[in-house]
Amino acid sequence: MVERKKMNLNSDQKEAINHIEGPCLIAACPGSGKTRTITERVKTLVCNGDATGRDVLNITFTNKAAKEMKKRLFEDNFKVSQTSLESVTCSTFHSFSLSVLRKFSYLVGADSNITILDTDSVVSVLSSIIDKTNFDQKELRILHGSYCNYRENCNLVPDINEYFEEDEASLFNALEEYFISSNSIDFSGMMYRCWTLLKDYEEVRDFINNRFNYVQVDEFQDTNLIQLEIIKNICRHRNIVAVGDQDQSIYGWRGARTANINDFLDAFDPVQVINLNINYRSTPEIINRANCLISHSANRINNRIDANSDNGEDVKYAICESREKEAQIVAGQIKNYIDSGYNPKDVSILYRTNAMSRGLEISLTRLGIPYIVIGSFSFYDREEVRDALCYLKLLFNNKDWSSFSRICNKPKIGFGPASISKIKNFCKENNADLSNMDVQKIDFLKPSCVSYLSKLKHHISNSDSCSDFSDWLQCSLEEMGYYDFLQKSRHDKYDDKCDNLMELIRSASSFSKSHNDDLAKYLQQIMLFTSSDKSTSDNVVSLISLHSSKGLEFPIVFLIGLDEGILPHKRAVESRSDGLEEERRLCYVGMTRAEKILHTSSVVGVSSNGKFHGSVPSRFLIESGILNENQYNQIVHRDS
Repeated sequence: MVERKKMNLNSDQKEAINHIEGPCLIAACPGSGKTRTITERVKTLVCNGDATGRDVLNITFTNKAAKEMKKRLFEDNFKVSQTSLESVTCSTFHSFSLSVLRKFSYLVGADSNITILDTDSVVSVLSSIIDKTNFDQKELRILHGSYCNYRENCNLVPDINEYFEEDEASLFNALEEYFISSNSIDFSGMMYRCWTLLKDYEEVRDFINNRFNYVQVDEFQDTNLIQLEIIKNICRHRNIVAVGDQDQSIYGWRGARTANINDFLDAFDPVQVINLNINYRSTPEIINRANCLISHSANRINNRIDANSDNGEDVKYAICESREKEAQIVAGQIKNYIDSGYNPKDVSILYRTNAMSRGLEISLTRLGIPYIVIGSFSFYDREEVRDALCYLKLLFNNKDWSSFSRICNKPKIGFGPASISKIKNFCKENNADLSNMDVQKIDFLKPSCVSYLSKLKHHISNSDSCSDFSDWLQCSLEEMGYYDFLQKSRHDKYDDKCDNLMELIRSASSFSKSHNDDLAKYLQQIMLFTSSDKSTSDNVVSLISLHSSKGLEFPIVFLIGLDEGILPHKRAVESRSDGLEEERRLCYVGMTRAEKILHTSSVVGVSSNGKFHGSVPSRFLIESGILNENQYNQIVHRDS
């Protein structure tokens, strides 16, 4: 046996690490040391001589996770041939499928140098091969998504006429012809072709089964049907270890099947099941609440989770009268934690929908707390917000040509690089700027551009007629035609973008009132605390949607928006038969991100007579035991 550094492992982890032959399911609860365990298992296989590195295939879901696994293989100073571990294959399903497709491309009449098209590229292709009056860009994107789902549910491409409308099927047939003629494929098509190669050609199945004698698949609860079928075909030797947790299956909306774990147990029966049910991350108080919540889910494999840490604080709950107030309360509490010695990076705020970050960003910015939005655009990075801020920058600095260049063609009226350069030269030669230039002397631009400049000059030079800079911004966006631009050019996102602009204007108004209409200070604060060069390694508070939070952990977590209709989300519950189950699991994932302290909150509406109206606290607060029935009723029917 090759000498290695000893790891401190519990009995279940040791059992998982020492599993060699035959099918196995490792059911790993949150914070159970899963990644370390499965990495140690690969090391054990290689170091003990049961396999060479080349025999082992480890599949996970992201390139980041695959790289992390590869990195961990060389930790802990064990004595073993570096070459052997370097030859372990750590791959995603997509990269594995592409490697199979390239090796056996000749079987499907393709070349090995096949190229990959992302969604935008596919939509562009679809636009070029149809009469553009049939489908717009949004419809093409939706149709492509439907076609991806069709293939990933193991439906055959030749049968599309039986499933889709005639014009849709014609579109997809043309797309497949394009893939062949251009020697290209999309991401979904990679897995589809890999599956058909494995299904239809014995030589492909034999090669892969002989090439990889040991297969390990992480995050198995996130697999879809075609990925399960690929696993069945490449594991005829039955040396397959599936690693996952049904309680953390939160991607059903993009095709993941919680049923895959049970189907795995049936397909490879008998399967050894090893439960990793000790949580090393969270306090007993947090685990108890999470356990109570997830106990309401059906068909669970790992029914018990134990905490292995010292007692901590009870899970906290706050009632808020509005989403804005909730954001203010959270920001204030975070400031108190930072003042008491915690670092901003110790704190995370989790929410159900990306739009919920708006008020949080504004409240954090007001208090000077640095943050980063993970998995989505920051509020201040969104197109319409950046455009609106350019108007404020022009009010502050009438020679800010960069801001002018960004907004002058929204809506499009004929400005271009050459005309903007001419305006700059005109102002320089006449010692003028956008607030005082003599528009009557401009004879080198289109009339529409001259009219725009005249209106912009009027707004800037007459800003004193507005109550404050937020009022000026509102008037400018309306009268300069920006809302018309959004209506015509961003029609499918018009309502969301208008909501974002109203949020910005409200925040500007609040800042103006409390800071004596100091525009310079407002712009400075935004630029200092929303710089786009921040990363997750910086000392910043993390704002994360629940779907993007899995795999992360923080000493302090704020789980906001625990309102019925938000979490669980109304549309998710109504649109899918298992929607409520998945929303519960999503809440469970959020709760188990917290190491030491977990805050929860709801927005509850109350009318002047003390009766409830609008939102109510989430049922998950009762299921988890954070609230009991009496407390819930008191909140809903409390006196004013």
